[in-house]
Amino acid sequence: MIHHLALAFHVRERAALMAQDRANAPSPANRPAPVRPRPITPWSAPRARQASATSVRMRSDPADARRTVIAGRFAEVCAALDRLVREQEATA
Repeated sequence: MIHHLALAFHVRERAALMAQDRANAPSPANRPAPVRPRPITPWSAPRARQASATSVRMRSDPADARRTVIAGRFAEVCAALDRLVREQEATA
């Protein structure tokens, strides 16, 4: 998400600089072609067909049952955490 914010600020700053350059440029032939930014996509949970048992890796610390390491893609880890919370709420 921070990357998306940084990209949005960069695009805004770049557009302002290009507008300023256009105002100061004597001829249109010297202008660089505008750079089209990559579209900002909203975060979403992975589809069920994309999620697999090997995409998110979970390891529990044998010495301390409260410590667990979760690794994988950010969206898949978030979806796995949401599933765990729903399961724990259902059993409570």
